[in-house]
Amino acid sequence: MKRYSKLIKDTWWLWTIFAAIVLFMVVWVSPIFLALVPMLITVFFYFAFVRYDEDGNFL
Repeated sequence: MKRYSKLIKDTWWLWTIFAAIVLFMVVWVSPIFLALVPMLITVFFYFAFVRYDEDGNFL
């Protein structure tokens, strides 16, 4: 759990930008962009697993 909290702490601004872009695309372009949400969740867990150890230290 520490690896996920550390990734959020280090990259909160990036995930906020991603959320804003997805929201904009869903509202103004097409609801099909909701498909980005599970993709971004998968990317989040992948990078947390690859970049941080179980204690939250950057590898």
